[in-house]
Amino acid sequence: MKIIDFHTHAGDFYRLREDIQELLTRRPMELGVDITLVLSDPKHLAKYIKPYGVEVGIVFAECGPGTNFSIDSELVANFCKNHKMLIPFGNINPNFHNDVIDEFWKSMKMGVKGFKFYPADHSFDPPYQGYEGSLPTLRKISSACCLPYRTHRSKRYRTEVY
Repeated sequence: MKIIDFHTHAGDFYRLREDIQELLTRRPMELGVDITLVLSDPKHLAKYIKPYGVEVGIVFAECGPGTNFSIDSELVANFCKNHKMLIPFGNINPNFHNDVIDEFWKSMKMGVKGFKFYPADHSFDPPYQGYEGSLPTLRKISSACCLPYRTHRSKRYRTEVY
C-alpha cells in the first residue's frame, strides 16, 4: 500500500509566531526528533516520515498570520526542489497577495502542484475575493486544490477539492 502524508508543513521555525513555536515545542515529538530541523530541512523531513512507510509527502504553504506570512508558495517550492518524495502545495492569501491570478501563475511556474487555501484562518470568502477567476482555471489545468471553509449557513467545515 502506498502511503501519502497529505498534511506536511515546512518553513523557517524561527520566523513562526512565538505562540506557534511554543505550541510545536511544548511536548517533544519523539525522542531524538528536533522539530526545528524536521520543519526547516527537507532531508530531515524525509528521514522523519520514511520509517512510517510514507512514500510521498504533500508539503503545504501557509502564507498567513500564524507563520508571519513567511511560508509562501516560493518557500515550499524551493523546499521540495530536488526531493522527489516531497510535493509542494502553494497558498494564495488575497489579504497578502495583491493579484490572486498572478500569484497563481507565479506559483505554478515555480513548480507548485496544487494549492490549499485557508479562508477561515485568513479571513476571506473565496467566491468574492479574487478567486472567482482562479477556481475555473484550476479545473482547466487539473491542478489539485484543497479549499477548507465554513459555509455561511453552517458552523461545520467543508472541504472542496478541485
